[in-house]
Order: sequence, then C-alpha cells, then structure tokens
Amino acid sequence: MRSPRRISMSPSRRFLRSLLSVAAATFLAAGVASAAPSWSNDQDISDGDVNDTFMSNNGQRFMAVDDSNNLYVAFYDNRFKVQNGDNNFEIFFRRFIYNFGSPYITRVTNAGNMSKYPAIAIRNWGDGDLATRQDSGRVYIVWQDARLFPLPTSGDPRSYTIFMRTFRSMGGTAFGPELQVSPYDTLNAATLPVVAVGDSNRVWIVWQKPNDTGTSTLYSSLYHSNTGVLDPVVQLTPGVSFAGSASIAATRDGVVHLVWTDTRTGFQEIWTKRFVPGTGWTPDEEVVFSPTSASAPSITTDWHGHAHLVWVDRRDSNQTEIYYKEYVPGVGWDALDTRVTANSFSQIQPYVDADAMGNVYTVWTDARNGSTDFDIYYDTRKGGVWAGNTPLVSAGSDTSHSMQQLPAITHDDFGTAYVAWMDERLPASLTKNKEAFYKVGSNVVTAVPIAEAPGLTRLLRNYPNPFNPLTKIQFALGRNAQVSLRVFDVQGRAVRTLIDSYLASGPRLVSWDGRDDRGLPLPSGTYFLRLEGAGAYLTRTVNLVK
Repeated sequence: MRSPRRISMSPSRRFLRSLLSVAAATFLAAGVASAAPSWSNDQDISDGDVNDTFMSNNGQRFMAVDDSNNLYVAFYDNRFKVQNGDNNFEIFFRRFIYNFGSPYITRVTNAGNMSKYPAIAIRNWGDGDLATRQDSGRVYIVWQDARLFPLPTSGDPRSYTIFMRTFRSMGGTAFGPELQVSPYDTLNAATLPVVAVGDSNRVWIVWQKPNDTGTSTLYSSLYHSNTGVLDPVVQLTPGVSFAGSASIAATRDGVVHLVWTDTRTGFQEIWTKRFVPGTGWTPDEEVVFSPTSASAPSITTDWHGHAHLVWVDRRDSNQTEIYYKEYVPGVGWDALDTRVTANSFSQIQPYVDADAMGNVYTVWTDARNGSTDFDIYYDTRKGGVWAGNTPLVSAGSDTSHSMQQLPAITHDDFGTAYVAWMDERLPASLTKNKEAFYKVGSNVVTAVPIAEAPGLTRLLRNYPNPFNPLTKIQFALGRNAQVSLRVFDVQGRAVRTLIDSYLASGPRLVSWDGRDDRGLPLPSGTYFLRLEGAGAYLTRTVNLVK
C-alpha cells in the first residue's frame, strides 16, 4: 500500500519509505526528537474542471483518519449538474488508502436537488481501545439535503433536511442506507450538521434550524451504530436567541463537547455544554467572554480527555484574530484566552487537531498577504507553547496568488499530518473554478497513540519458497479489521492485490500463482508480500523461480 504522501515519489522510494514508516513511528512513540517539519507540494484531489468543489465550514470536521491509517476527505460539488436544470451538488469523499494512495473519488449521494456541507466522524483511539476495534473502518457521514423539496428555478432550494449514512470497506464499497435525521420542514431549513462518535455505539448528530419563531436553534439526534436506529430529535438550546455554527468532539470515555456561537447575552460569544455518560447534558455555559464578538468555533479532544477550542475573535482593534483555550477534566476551561495570531489583517475559519500527548495543531485562512489572496497558515502548541504562525499555502506554493480558504488538519498514527482546503488556482474550461486540494506534512505531529495493545496480526509464512507455479501464504488476525495483502516487485511497484477487504479474526490461507493483476505471468525474481491490517504492517520476501 502507498500513503497519500507518496503519490509524487518514484515506486522504489515509495516502497522503501513505507518499510521505514514503522521504525519512525516507534521513535515518535518513544518521544525521540524528530527532524524538522517538511511539507509536500499542493495537490488537487477533486479532479474537476468546470464544476465547483466546496469544503464544509470550519466547525464541521470534513477529514479524518481511521484505525488503519486511511485518510478520508469529504467535499461537495456539482460535477453532475444539468445545464439549465438541476445544479445537483452532491457529496463525495476521497479515500487515501495507507501506503497505496487514492485511485478514485467516491460518490456518497445520488439524488435530485442539492446535497451540501458534509461532516464525517470516525472512532479512532488506537488498537488499545476496544470500541475502536469493534467499529474498525466505519465512517459516519452527515450532510444537509434538499431531495425532499422541488428543484428551484434559481438559487437555493426551498429547504433542507439532515441526512446520514455509514461507509465501511468490505472488499469494495459498502454504504449503509441513507437515513433522514431531521424532520421534514418546508419553511425552516436544517443546515450545517456536525457529528461525533461517543461511547456505547452512540453517534451524536447536531444541526441548526430556525424554530417556530424564526430563531436559529440547535437540535440533536442520536444514532445507535449497533442497531442502525435514530433516536427522536432533541432541542439543545433555548431558542430565544441565535445559536448556530456548532462544532462537536467526543473523548475516549464518551464525554461529548459541543460548542457554538450564541447571542443570548446581547453579544456574539462562544457557548458550550457537555454530555457526560450516566449523567446527561450539562447546562449551557458561556466559555468565551469577548468584549466585541467571538464566532466560528472548532473543537477537538485528545487521548487524555482534554478538549481544545479555537475561534475567531474581534477584541483586538476589531480585527479578526484566532484565539485558543483548553478544557481539563476535573478542572474546567482555562481562565484566560490565548491569542494565536497577531497582525493587522483578518484571520478566519480556524480548524483544530490534537495528538495523543495534547499537542495542538491549528490551521486557518489568512489575509495578511492581501484580501484577494487568502492563504493558509498553521501553528502548533507543544508543551504549552505556540511555535509561531507559519505560511502553509501561499506565494511559495501558489505563484498564481489565488484564493485558498476553509482548511482542515488531521494526522495518522505515524506522525504524518494532512491539510486540505478549497483552492481557486486552477483554470477551468470557462473560467477559474474551485477545487479541493491537500498536502502532507512529515515530522509535524510529535506524539502518536500511546499505551496500545501489542500487534495482533501475524504474517506466518509462505510455502513453498522459492516457488513455481504456486505458493500458499498463511497469516492470522487477532481482531476483525480492514486488511490488505499485496505483492510488490523490487522496484516497489504493487503488482498483485491478493486481499483488500474487511475480514473477521482468525487464521487465513491465501494462494498466489505468480501472476499480476492483469493475469499475466511475472518474471522470475524476488518479490515482497505486504500485509496490513489490525494495526500491523508486515513484510516477507518470496522468490519466484522458473
């Protein structure tokens, strides 16, 4: 398999880098100092031309990594629009299979009218977490959808409802059914859904919708992944003042942190509440007290149950700056807000990620190089200290000085960081269009999951070896998992895929006939069997002799 970061490498370099990645992860987990951070080139991942591709809002998590280190990036675009008819925005994601790449884009929705603003969630606290193992490889996708309403003659549809579905790879594309989450309402649109995976098979879905008096209010429904059942809708905020632009995150032990923008005090501020298993929701609590306004919150949680919040604040000469604060279990939220950016231009759309040791990584849209040339910046907080604002996508990687905005950041178990955003640099057949881009950072994330259980996957042996014309390969899985078994040549090229599916635990026996994926016989030589799954990445040499 090939990581997304290896797309532009030669085959031999890709293969060698993949073999070294496990050793690198060992050093990271042990706390050994790593090399200086480095980032790949910017890459278009939506493959569009005249269509427009959009990322979701900063509070919605639209990229995530599963327990096999596969990356998912969700977006929506109108590549299937009908001229003079249905603009037909649909939901898509690009799945980057660890150490293999992303050969295609997966379409999530296929209904008339518009589907927009996807958010995704995956439970991934490492192999030492039982609930992660039980939910291995499952992705929860939510979005706002207008399929229940007539096509508009122009502009937006009459209304939206919230839909969801699950995705799990089991030898191919395996989608669950599309489920309607919010009630049908022709007058008040349900929009901007967020989603988080808690404990006990509970998946939390929250969205905003005007109530009967026209006031934006937060609502929620709980999806039970073991039964596929949605609970009745619950109103989460009072509905007497604006509440919206929510962001949500859950801890390993099932505590759910919800933050949103709220105007009940007469000012635009950030409010929060928590769901505590066995207790329920805590009362609403104001968490940011800006003297001017605070908005656009983004929240995440780390291995130790801390929550990390970033937002946009206007307290500094009415300029929009990025601020941060932390929640510590048993202590509460920081008393003071920490200013992350400090310049005379606007910083907006922050998005936050945290690693296993509570180090924080944030990206945002930045106007310091010009209001028509928004760039992507990032900063890191390690040991409680912010490193300093760093340009990530700017004139150095985009010589066209085009707009970049709506970034997101996440990381895998080997310390690799991924950043995705919406980009306008590519010319289309008619004019410039919007695309989804991403890039990969090495040595950015300094702490990977800790205290995990030993690897439970074993690549036992293949016999005979050397062989001609057939060899049998034995391996064993300690738990259910997404598994791949591929054959590579000495140049690092994947020549045969023997398994790429979701398998139950237990012993397995697979045969290889010395042929490639096209059914053509391969020449004599040394080949490498590469088994990946259940948190293990194992390689064995096999010799084909004719």
